[in-house]
Amino acid sequence: MEKINYKQIADNDFTLVSRLLDNGDCFFHIPALVQETCEKYLKHIVAEYCVPENDDETAAKASVLRTHSLRVLLSYLNKAGLSVEPQDRAALMMVEGMYFTTRYPSDDFYIMQSTDIETCKTALSSARHIVSEIENNIG
Repeated sequence: MEKINYKQIADNDFTLVSRLLDNGDCFFHIPALVQETCEKYLKHIVAEYCVPENDDETAAKASVLRTHSLRVLLSYLNKAGLSVEPQDRAALMMVEGMYFTTRYPSDDFYIMQSTDIETCKTALSSARHIVSEIENNIG
């Protein structure tokens, strides 16, 4: 069986969530799916291109691959010397936290509005741009 990586899963998720966004759907979970897709794109870079040099770095990499925080993932990439353009970082920060706030009822529960569609599309585009830029610079 072919080994599946984060990017393949993210591309699959991207296809689904893009269709929902293009249809103008505003289901509660769409921002969570957007954040999760962005996470997978960033985790692809971590998994494939960040090579730990010691046990502490191996532990840090394993930890970051379990996070749902785009901020943590971006920070890890920065520390690894992989730059992310400010506009891409800003776009991802617009959906940071949506993984939890759109999935579980709480004081912070967020219901997606039609005005969030472009924000979600921009975040997805930025995540894909980050992967493309880093892969082009490394490859």
